[in-house]
Amino acid sequence: MNPNSSFRLRLQQLMGRLAGRTQQARWANGAPAFGRVGIDDLGRFLIGVSVVLMVAGLFPVPYVRTVSLVVMVVALLRALSRNHMARGRENRAYLDATVRPRAWFRLLDKRWTNRATTRYPRCPHCRKVFAVPKGKGRIRATCPHCHEQSMHTT
Repeated sequence: MNPNSSFRLRLQQLMGRLAGRTQQARWANGAPAFGRVGIDDLGRFLIGVSVVLMVAGLFPVPYVRTVSLVVMVVALLRALSRNHMARGRENRAYLDATVRPRAWFRLLDKRWTNRATTRYPRCPHCRKVFAVPKGKGRIRATCPHCHEQSMHTT
């Protein structure tokens, strides 16, 4: 037997094993997710609802576990979908429907973060919330939205 052919056979076997491993590595690094929608805001909301329902399912409440599983499957199917247009429309509708609650939570977070330095009064004319410095006493503030002046205690 030719020693050169034995080397060639071993080299082919080694290359075959390496090719299989690189294919596995490619799949492990996200090749199956290529072209998929992924998790967007609506997907995160659905997963959160599913987790809350799973926790509620620990108590003897009928059908909560089933509903939780269905919501999780819907979130997974949305994430693995390739139909970007439809999932984008769904996500946009969700974002449009939740504008006010998200703005309220954002303002709540901003109030908590800046609680030592800033007050957030509401304009009596346009009802918008704006920031004024804290600790200045009674001040006349101009609303940045409607430009009306009003008195506020900081």
